[in-house]
Amino acid sequence: MKHRLMCILFVALVATPGRAAGLDIASGPLLHRLPLHAAAVDHMNFMMYIPTGVNAPHDGFPLILFLHGSEQRGDDPSLLVNLPILSFAQKVDGFPFVTIVPQCPRGLLWSPDMLRQLLAAVEELTPVDKDRLYLTGFSMGGYGTWQTAAALPGVFAAIAPLCALSDLPDTPPGGRADLGVSRRTGCQRSRVRIPADGRSSPRGRQSSAAHRVSGPRS
Repeated sequence: MKHRLMCILFVALVATPGRAAGLDIASGPLLHRLPLHAAAVDHMNFMMYIPTGVNAPHDGFPLILFLHGSEQRGDDPSLLVNLPILSFAQKVDGFPFVTIVPQCPRGLLWSPDMLRQLLAAVEELTPVDKDRLYLTGFSMGGYGTWQTAAALPGVFAAIAPLCALSDLPDTPPGGRADLGVSRRTGCQRSRVRIPADGRSSPRGRQSSAAHRVSGPRS
């Protein structure tokens, strides 16, 4: 409880008192609690950064959804506050993205269904451009990035899994050529496709980029 109150106090201090242009919502980073329709848990915490000093585009803000690694799991939102993506969003002048950083409940992996519920809730809070939704994550969050993009085809314009294991099968030519993927493992980066049907292979392995190269979706 102490950590939770500290996090709420932090958010109250750093949130910009102004309003996002044309919207009756506070800009800056804010803490939210999402009720979930799930068997394992009944809620999920998430931080939402609203661009400051940026006019909302006609079609809504572009959005980045970031999935953390295993160490930030639980019900203590103070673990999210110092994640680099939130610091970066606040430091960069005119950073244009709504940035969502959810907290995976303790003992679970990232669930595409939970993230689908989260995106629907965010769209109720602030207008976002559904053609510019981007998904990224690190380690366990990178694995969740692969799985979520495969389970929710057509939702994300591009994904960037970082240091991520994938058990998705290699995709033959003609797979998700419309999805831009930037995969980073160590110092190597490549653009790959993911399965069009979202099916997973029972074999866990590092996903190969062989015969899956594609460019980003325009």
